[in-house]
Amino acid sequence: MNPALLWAVQWLHIVAGIVWAGGVAFFALVVWPALLTRPPAEARALYTGMERFAGPVLGTAGGLSILLGILRGTWLGPVQSWDAWWGTRYGQLMTVAFLVVFALLVYGGYMRRRMDTRVFNEGQWHPGAARFIWRSSVITLAGLGVVLACMVMMRVGI
Repeated sequence: MNPALLWAVQWLHIVAGIVWAGGVAFFALVVWPALLTRPPAEARALYTGMERFAGPVLGTAGGLSILLGILRGTWLGPVQSWDAWWGTRYGQLMTVAFLVVFALLVYGGYMRRRMDTRVFNEGQWHPGAARFIWRSSVITLAGLGVVLACMVMMRVGI
């Protein structure tokens, strides 16, 4: 195994994960609370403008992080057989992290599809908009916390 390749994949995985998780956290903790204080039409226009740029950046970073994480754990890492995948703590943690990330991607798609009916409701705030955003943010941030915990445990050998 080429140590330079391992180093590059590992650090690109970490940087992509930071961009993805950091962007998601920024939206949850800063953007949405700020948007919910604005008039609905203004908030929707701001959200749409930001999403146009943030969506491709966060989507690319998330996809790259997932791909590089799989490469780092398998081809360049300790999970090079089904026995290692299911029979080692590293493989089990990698599986948990992958399943949580997959669940977050599905949940994020679900949330975006429901945005018009649950947040922006024909030019007005939906009565449950803040609760919908808060719940979605908590679920997403908790999931990212689980993934981060798995990454740390994989790194330190727990």
